[in-house]
Amino acid sequence: MFKSIFANEEVNTGRQRELDRAKCVLILCLAIVHFYIEATDPDIFDIIGSVPYFWDSIVGGPFGAPVFIFAMGIGLQYSRSRDPKFLFKRGLSIGLVAIFLNVFRYLVPSLVGYAVTGNYDKYISKLPYRFFGNDILQFACLAMILMSLFLYLKLNPYIVFVIALVMNMASMLVNNIDFGNIPVNIIMGHFIGVEDPQGSVNSDFPVLMWFLMYAAGSLFGHLLRRVKNKNKLYLIISPISAVIVIPVLYLECAKEFGMMGGSGWNVFYHMNTLEMLVCICVCLLVLGVYQLMDPIIPEKVTAIVEFISREITNVYVIQWILVWWIANVFMYICMGQKYLGWVMCLIIGIGISLASVLIAYIWKNKITKSLKGTSDEEREKQ
Repeated sequence: MFKSIFANEEVNTGRQRELDRAKCVLILCLAIVHFYIEATDPDIFDIIGSVPYFWDSIVGGPFGAPVFIFAMGIGLQYSRSRDPKFLFKRGLSIGLVAIFLNVFRYLVPSLVGYAVTGNYDKYISKLPYRFFGNDILQFACLAMILMSLFLYLKLNPYIVFVIALVMNMASMLVNNIDFGNIPVNIIMGHFIGVEDPQGSVNSDFPVLMWFLMYAAGSLFGHLLRRVKNKNKLYLIISPISAVIVIPVLYLECAKEFGMMGGSGWNVFYHMNTLEMLVCICVCLLVLGVYQLMDPIIPEKVTAIVEFISREITNVYVIQWILVWWIANVFMYICMGQKYLGWVMCLIIGIGISLASVLIAYIWKNKITKSLKGTSDEEREKQ
């Protein structure tokens, strides 16, 4: 069976369309997820089965960030360069993007909102954590730097996965820790699961915990390069993944425990090791579905999907800036602390999603025009 799926050499080195589709659908959904988070009454998220719960805890939960990070790991194996220095610099550049995003997502709108309303609690009190806290871009920065070290040490993806698994299990020993000091909590929250009783600091993507997802994606990408029959591969692993994923998610939702509804603010971001492995199965299930859709996707749609996939970081940044300005500046100044219903949140979220892709396209087009006259090689470097 394995001989009919895997080759001895690397035969699958082109663009992986199922990966493009997974990233495209995810980024289009994230604008809706984030707008629900910012513009919906927080108490509604505790209602299992509500529309906001679905978008926040299901789409933005196991089917959200894990897929993004897993795809990032696969992308490492399909990168034009797996040189440690290149990945290290790439990590630093993502870190700079994270700072840029926080300036225009948190700092500037918070100062504007405070200047207009004078509401210190809403705009200023949590600004230090929002600005210096860890989100997925900060995680990507640290994860790439850590992976560059493993590449420098010439560790193969199997060893890296084992190390990541040990790191994850070790982080469980101090999960949801509170150091009793907000600056220390903010710093340590980039590495381990921190949660203070007041809810001032809730680390979202601690690298010691979530690096396992990145390492798993890298290992899968390593194997995928040797796959000669992807349909057969996914027809085996995706149903097995579904058998694992569906009962676990259903049980956790029904009983309101674990990453789908346990006590505490960051139950998803601070999930245990077994749940992280379930999320890896979610990624395999999702990729299998998108692979099997290949024959029915028109080429014109594929071209759009590939563009969004390539520009996913830009689209993500634009989305978050639009979401925060609309929900926490314009909407709050006009309405005060009032929340929108789920239908209006959905409509605005879709609008933000489409607008972010359009803005990214215009931005990319302007950059391309500005680079006219340079060689293809120079353009690629830039």
